[in-house]
Amino acid sequence: MHRERRRVAAIEPEWIEKSAAHLVKKSYGEPRWDAKAGRAVCVEQVTLFGIAIVTDRIIGYDQIDIDGARAMFIQKALVEGKWTSHQKFVQRNQEFLDRVRQMAARVRRVELVDDEMLFDFFDGRVDADVTDTRRFDRWWKAERQRDGRLLDLTDEMLADREHGAGIRLEDFPDVWLHGDIELPLTYRYAPGEPLDGVTVHIPLNAINQIEPAGFAWQVAGHRPEIVAMLVKSVQKDVRRQLGPMAEMVEGTIERVRQFEAGSIPFLHAVAVGLTRASGVRIDPSVFNPAVLDDYLKMNFVISTEVDGSTDVVDVGVDLAAIKARQVSRLRRQRRSRSVATSRAGTSAISNGLLPRRTLRSMFWRTRLCWTPATVWRCASSRALRCSSARCAAASVDYFS
Repeated sequence: MHRERRRVAAIEPEWIEKSAAHLVKKSYGEPRWDAKAGRAVCVEQVTLFGIAIVTDRIIGYDQIDIDGARAMFIQKALVEGKWTSHQKFVQRNQEFLDRVRQMAARVRRVELVDDEMLFDFFDGRVDADVTDTRRFDRWWKAERQRDGRLLDLTDEMLADREHGAGIRLEDFPDVWLHGDIELPLTYRYAPGEPLDGVTVHIPLNAINQIEPAGFAWQVAGHRPEIVAMLVKSVQKDVRRQLGPMAEMVEGTIERVRQFEAGSIPFLHAVAVGLTRASGVRIDPSVFNPAVLDDYLKMNFVISTEVDGSTDVVDVGVDLAAIKARQVSRLRRQRRSRSVATSRAGTSAISNGLLPRRTLRSMFWRTRLCWTPATVWRCASSRALRCSSARCAAASVDYFS
């Protein structure tokens, strides 16, 4: 009877696994991320002489490979955000990444911050024993007392030439300072399309105050690339006198940075920089600006406000030509208005619509030129004064 009971009694696999630990074999499936648990896990299987005694057991991957578990925690939780956390640095980092993505058009890169950069950032800061959310919270509770911004993403990360993109966001400003005037800048990343690159927006009523020369310096973020292309464009007979081109480019870029933007013509600054880098006297005429890509040439949009809306009146890359066109157009408009006003006044006088006292008042404010056929406003001087003897005689006769 007892023998029969032993045959039908339940056997727990754990008993075998524990009693025959030296005989069982364990195998593991591929690790996966458990967002709810906040850790990397895998499936464990235990066999004894080929017979499975434990199947589909979920265990923490850190029990198998602590370095692999830590790497998966950094990648999935800190880089990809696949975890539940209320830490303040998480929100700050998300705001930073949103801002950087909006800057992509400025720096002409689809992705300024990639997963590899983020992984390296956190890998260098998070403790070696942190493999899951629970251990991270325990470590961060103590660490943030020493440095609460340790895990905050910053602009310096982008400027890091070794691990980052070598980019400073302040080199791509929102406005261009032209003396005391602030001109808005916009950026577009659309190769081959209109307004690709940097665009300066200039109000029509300020165009006379804007000089084209300083814009050749471009924004600081594009300046190194412009310098490199110009240095490589030097004539062959000059290039043979220079050292290795890579060294010449880097040396010139560093020396051009020493100049204040707009302090001298840009090509002169590049020439001085290359002269100092190579030891060979360089004239600005050896550079060929035509080699510059279109996006490295500033675009200019001239606009005016009409009834609360903005109307674009001119667009181009040659500010001097735009300025000449607009100044000429404005002069023609003023001349047309002046002629129209004078004709209206002449009509009123000839039709007897103005009393004699008004005519005398008008005379003292604006001198009039007279011929037997008509009277018109004197345009011979900006001061609206005419030294013509004929004009003076006519005015005396008319108002006597």
